Amino acid sequence: SLPGGTYLWNTGATTQSITDSPGTTTIYSVVYTLNACPSPSVSGTITVNPIPSVTVNNQTICNGQSTTLIATPLPATGGSYLWNTGDINQSITVSPNSTTIYSVVYTLNGCPSPSGSGTVTVNPIPVVNINNVTICNGDNGTLTATPSLAGGTYLWVNGETTQSISVSPNTTTNYSVVYTLNGCASTSVFGTVTVNPIPTVTVANQTICDGQNAMLTANPLPDPGGTYLWNTGPTTQDIIVNPSVTTIYSVVYTLNGCVSPSASATVTVNPIPTVTVNNQTICDGQSVTLTANPNMFNASSSYLWDNGETTQSITVSPSTTTIYSVVYTINGCSSSSVSATVTVNPVPTISVNDETICIGQSTVLTATPSPANGGTYLWDTGETTQSITVTPAASTTYSVVYTLNGCVSSSYSGTVTLNPPLNVVSSGNTAICIGASANLSSTPSGGDGTTYSFSWSPVNGLSDPNISNPVANPTSTTLYTVTVNDACGTPAASTSLLVTVNSLPVPAFTGLSSGCVPLEVQFLNNSTPGTYTWNLGDGNVNSSNNPIHTYQNVGSYNVSVSIVDTNGCTSTSGLHNVQVNPNPIAEFSFGPQPTTILNPIITFNSEESSQDVTKWYWNFDEIGSSPLANPYYSFLDTGFFLVQLVVENQYGCLDSISHEIEIKGDFTLYIPNAFTPDNDGINDYFGPQGIGMENGNYEMTIFNRWGEQIHKTVSLDKPWNGIPDGSTLMAPQGVYLYVITVKDNLQKTHKYQGHFSLIK
Repeated sequence: SLPGGTYLWNTGATTQSITDSPGTTTIYSVVYTLNACPSPSVSGTITVNPIPSVTVNNQTICNGQSTTLIATPLPATGGSYLWNTGDINQSITVSPNSTTIYSVVYTLNGCPSPSGSGTVTVNPIPVVNINNVTICNGDNGTLTATPSLAGGTYLWVNGETTQSISVSPNTTTNYSVVYTLNGCASTSVFGTVTVNPIPTVTVANQTICDGQNAMLTANPLPDPGGTYLWNTGPTTQDIIVNPSVTTIYSVVYTLNGCVSPSASATVTVNPIPTVTVNNQTICDGQSVTLTANPNMFNASSSYLWDNGETTQSITVSPSTTTIYSVVYTINGCSSSSVSATVTVNPVPTISVNDETICIGQSTVLTATPSPANGGTYLWDTGETTQSITVTPAASTTYSVVYTLNGCVSSSYSGTVTLNPPLNVVSSGNTAICIGASANLSSTPSGGDGTTYSFSWSPVNGLSDPNISNPVANPTSTTLYTVTVNDACGTPAASTSLLVTVNSLPVPAFTGLSSGCVPLEVQFLNNSTPGTYTWNLGDGNVNSSNNPIHTYQNVGSYNVSVSIVDTNGCTSTSGLHNVQVNPNPIAEFSFGPQPTTILNPIITFNSEESSQDVTKWYWNFDEIGSSPLANPYYSFLDTGFFLVQLVVENQYGCLDSISHEIEIKGDFTLYIPNAFTPDNDGINDYFGPQGIGMENGNYEMTIFNRWGEQIHKTVSLDKPWNGIPDGSTLMAPQGVYLYVITVKDNLQKTHKYQGHFSLIK
């Protein structure tokens, strides 16, 4: 603390400062002596920190890759790093293009380590090429990978690892390979094996007839661009050949150096056929079969006749001598046309006369032929002459056949007709209503069929007994008989029919004869059974048994009923008259209205009723009545009363009408002269009280002593509470004026003015 003294260090040094470089942490002490007085020994420590070390890993990469270098220090933690790249992290990621040394210094406690380094060895990326190959489908091709640097390995897309591979794809295919050297793989490269397809070729077989030419066409796939070679030497796509026997031809097609398999076609040579047809002779209308006879045959052969038919045999039926021709085709080869003649002889015709005779007579039948001469006859009786004589016991048909030049005519016939026995049929039984007519009818047959005579019996009621269809008008049921004869004396024929005469039905009914409109009438039917039709006289009809009908209009209606009974007979009743009378019309007036209990006598007047009224029945709300035309009545109480008038005319028809009258109470009004609006429930409001007033016809206005309006109301139910309109404060105590206007129940207006006191 004081200068001028001496120093003594434990190292023996005597200077104030010492310099030392201990290998480990060391304590140094010194004593300071001044004026022979030594100080206490004091010490100082030199702490020795160790020099750290650092190592860096080496790496090998391929060109273009990255890698990480890590500095590994000792001691391990707490220091800082400085790489020659300028990075200060423990690890760095680098991507050098060539082999490079990277160094780092590690500093701990201010002590830097010696520089540590790591080498990043950069191997180049190899390059490889592959040749392209073109092959035919089914052949092999060799692909070879050629690298830029030798010594590596190969990996093809098909898994092979040799430098060259042999492949045989079916279609053009790309093959890739990756070449790896020193762990560095090349980019995948491709070599293409182009596969040209083996072309195919087809030739269609041909069939020709002897002496014809055939064109053979080679049809390749793929189509354009190739060459052809036929076994006969030509190199064109088409060749024309003319073999005399069936021959096989072949061709090979080459495209892009690829040769197709040989294709062949057969040219089949078929011989020309021959055919014959026989001649024929027929009768007109007959058919004949012509048959073509070929020198060779198979299932596919065909025929074509000049009539368009295509079968081996045809059936023809010419009407004149005709020549037919046919062409025969087998295996596509047609014969020359050959023909045959069908000679047609005409078929004769014949006619035979018809005859009509009486029973037991004979007649001659003659066959008349065309052509007329040279033929023969054969009757169904066995006779062979042109004419025959016959005596049939009944109507008979005889037939004959005529033959000329071997042609037989159709069978022709003649009929011998015998007149049949007489017969007569009537129109049948019938029924009529009494007074009606019946048409009788008879239909004869047989005999000579032309001349008939008639005789009816009995003759009573007949229009003519000697005709076939007389009109009968019997008065009772009658059986009529008709007899028929002819001009040949044939035995007479007769028949009968019954005409039944039915009686008429009897109509009868009852029903009301008169009444008031609308009048409902039920008619009671007392007629005989049947179907009924009612004419109700007003345009309406009804078919029920006992109809009920309402007449809606005044008038006189004549009613009748018609009956159709089960025999169809009709009858109509006489007329029944229904008289529909009018109703009177009730109406009345009354007054005075409105009125009050002070004037309760009401006068009623029925002059508004119809003029045909003969009687009146008044009902005064069940408290009084009167038979007079124009009565009066005094009501003893207030309220509403229903008054009914019933009137009657000379036909006893009635009508009624009702009206309501009102007897009101008297009018009385009380107005107070003071009120105390203190909300004690007593006299809190100012307003009038009374009877005979209507709430909708009322107005009260309040004024203060200066004539200012302070309150107005139009409702009897809202008296004044002492608070002026538009204010919330009670009006001051004092005298106020009022004006009250009110209508009584007779609509008379009353107006009141005065004053009253508001007392608090």
